[in-house]
Amino acid sequence: AQGLIGNVYQSLMTRSADEPFTLYGLIAKSIETNASRDHVIFHLDPAAKFSDGTPITSADVVFTFNLLKAKGRPQQRAAFSLVKSIDEPDDWTVVYDLSGANDRELPLTLAIMPVLSRAHTDAEHFEDQTLQVPLGSGPYRVAEVKPGQGLVLERDPDYWAKDRPISRGLYNFDRIRIDYYRDATAMFEAFKAGLIDYR
Repeated sequence: AQGLIGNVYQSLMTRSADEPFTLYGLIAKSIETNASRDHVIFHLDPAAKFSDGTPITSADVVFTFNLLKAKGRPQQRAAFSLVKSIDEPDDWTVVYDLSGANDRELPLTLAIMPVLSRAHTDAEHFEDQTLQVPLGSGPYRVAEVKPGQGLVLERDPDYWAKDRPISRGLYNFDRIRIDYYRDATAMFEAFKAGLIDYR
């Protein structure tokens, strides 16, 4: 659903909106690669956690990668298929072997992959539509689902990264309501009438 990426689901690194494809650490506190970019190593922040308080570990990252490689969007499947192998030497380290990929952006593409909880994600039925409230690691949690109409997100007071420099000054709304419209004209008219604040 629109509005979940970034607000509910977060990635290893996050974009800066005013810099072209520049990423800063989020779930990953640091990254290592070489000039040829034939490997990338992400070192996870041990403080990173899902909204239920469970830690985000390398096993969650590997689970997410394998799931999205098999059942993700076409562009994810195409990019992730270039990865030769993935390894988790410990709970806080993820190593990707990119030899032969010949894609200098691949480390960045892997860094913006949303990280899912392996304990709360049904891999077998991942592509099925569901109204189950997702578990994420972001500053908001899904508070309400209105099928065909929209979502309501509530700010998580225990968001693990609220005091990190990359989050400072952001996520100031207690509640965000996301309305869905069947066509762009109706949405624009609602915007002009003041029924929605952002389009």
